Amino acid sequence: MLVFVSEVTLSNLRSCRQVRVPLRRDVTVLAGENNAGKTTVITALRHLTESLDGRRGVGLDEDDVFDGAAEADQIRLAARLDEIGPSQAGTYREEFLEGVGVGGLRSSAWALTYTRPPVGKRRGSLLWSSTWDGTSPVSLRVPNKVGRCVGT
Repeated sequence: MLVFVSEVTLSNLRSCRQVRVPLRRDVTVLAGENNAGKTTVITALRHLTESLDGRRGVGLDEDDVFDGAAEADQIRLAARLDEIGPSQAGTYREEFLEGVGVGGLRSSAWALTYTRPPVGKRRGSLLWSSTWDGTSPVSLRVPNKVGRCVGT
């Protein structure tokens, strides 16, 4: 059985103010009008997962913040991974895995929060958190390699 991303949520990213997208195991179709946020959902997935070719994409910046967002609003992206089997669980730290379900399958969730830079600074900050609600921050040495280069 293969692990899959079962859900992604986006807050304040480009054209998406608050969006939750459930994903199906085999096929998920994103359909909609121009500027509806289809590419933004794909972009969120790219920020939350490692690319197959190992290349890092461009990071988040102030231009990615939702147009109607208040000054204090942050970009928040979250992903949920389901059906992590016993043979794949070793890829993740135990603290990042939820309880064992039917057939030994487990789940994991993480979030990425981008905060705008303070006045006079050019770079915002990124925070990775290991829970679905984003309340358990962790330190990741290499942000694009969730589950591989993790430190506490």
